[in-house]
Amino acid sequence: KDDDRRRPKTQKINSESTSDTIEAEPADGTLIVEVPDGAFVFIEGVERGKGPTLKLKDIDRYAKHAVRIHCAGYSPWSGSVCLEGRTAAKIRPSLKKRT
Repeated sequence: KDDDRRRPKTQKINSESTSDTIEAEPADGTLIVEVPDGAFVFIEGVERGKGPTLKLKDIDRYAKHAVRIHCAGYSPWSGSVCLEGRTAAKIRPSLKKRT
């Protein structure tokens, strides 16, 4: 009879395997921004770094984000980007050289 009482081991194994197989997608994604060397990248008005290539993490995958880029010798660029639920996206805005 003691052997029957120890049987719940099967349940424990099932719950462990279930938690291993269910993976929630991350709420945030990564935005990769390719800009001229030394360009400053702003997301929602907050400076996030300098180019030429920035890998910005903690970007809400479902929201629209205001992006601004400033670089010496170029006109400022601004636009909006949404990852549309993807875990990563890349933008390569074309900055116009000042004359």
